[in-house]
Amino acid sequence: MLYNKIFYRLHAVKPPRKEEDGNLPLESALRDWWIAYPAPVSEVQHLDCGDVANMMRNGSEKQGDYVVIDVRRKDHAGGHVRGSVQCPAQTFYDDLPSFYERFGEKKQVVFYCGSSHGRGPRCARWYQDYLNAKGDTRSEALVMRGGIKEWKERFGGDDGLTDRDAD
Repeated sequence: MLYNKIFYRLHAVKPPRKEEDGNLPLESALRDWWIAYPAPVSEVQHLDCGDVANMMRNGSEKQGDYVVIDVRRKDHAGGHVRGSVQCPAQTFYDDLPSFYERFGEKKQVVFYCGSSHGRGPRCARWYQDYLNAKGDTRSEALVMRGGIKEWKERFGGDDGLTDRDAD
């Protein structure tokens, strides 16, 4: 039997930035990927980088009680919190059920991105929304204040706290 295969290749092209009233760029789902998803409603607590470092160093929290999540995409190799798990923000919302299966029993799930002003807090809030919808109070989403930028400034030279993958 002969089968015909048809393959489609889609290409998305970012439109040039246009300005509204000379100031604000128009929203674009190609540029601003998060607008394709529901806005998170939960508020989450922030931890200082030093608090995360203390959790790692002192063993005051058992390793099994927390996980650190890096929601950056391709820049993980440039340095990251040692032991952190990479879960890119752009696919995070769609992967919430499997993320919950993997990390739902952790007491603290700490998110960070470059500066923890966008992707990190957004993913933390989505995860907290998911926990709240399930009525799960065993786990809590947190954000590492300052993100990897502050982490590298403070702990970049400490191989016990910072890891670098090969580029």
